Amino acid sequence: MSTISEIYRQAFVHRVHQLLVWSYGNAAVRVVPNEEEDTITQYIKEEIEKIAQSSFQVNKSQYPEWCKHFLADDQVPISSADRTGKRRLKVDLRLTFHTPSQKVAAFFEAKRLYEHSGTSEYIGNDGMGCFLEDLYPSPFGTAYMLGYVQNKTKKDWEAAIRKAIENKKASLSLIELSSESAINVFDHEWTSHHQKISANEKIIFYHILLDFTCS
Repeated sequence: MSTISEIYRQAFVHRVHQLLVWSYGNAAVRVVPNEEEDTITQYIKEEIEKIAQSSFQVNKSQYPEWCKHFLADDQVPISSADRTGKRRLKVDLRLTFHTPSQKVAAFFEAKRLYEHSGTSEYIGNDGMGCFLEDLYPSPFGTAYMLGYVQNKTKKDWEAAIRKAIENKKASLSLIELSSESAINVFDHEWTSHHQKISANEKIIFYHILLDFTCS
């Protein structure tokens, strides 16, 4: 990746993170104990839409003007040669930055982290595997995993997920497991670098844990 492309990637990733910070704060107050994954994602999407709409009000919005260039969608069907109609996979959340001259998106897979579900789903075929198998798009070689923490703590789940990734490093084509994210806007966020299983490409995962324990 060229220096200019990397600078653009970092700026885009940072803005995506900032939108998540704002939308999470607003969505969290709407979530009830043991809320379903799709409902939480819907709330985050709706809050991002409100932020984007608000940013059109020049000199009146608390959010920067660049927010108006983002669109949020949830349960987005992903077309492929062997999956059509109802058989298409659906990515949990997509954030699209669009202007007359450019368009780029961030794709998210979300998983509940609670008593009866957790690390195996997070790192499995329907979690990180969707990106590693190239079933979901990963612009800039970047993918986003959201962990909705509904019991224990973010620290507990970070340790559990890290251990699960290390234990499956061969099947996950792990290159490097970083200690923390360079974006540094969420606590207990980190990155992992992998080789895509189905393509000769590298991919960076941003692992973001959001507290929905409602405590």
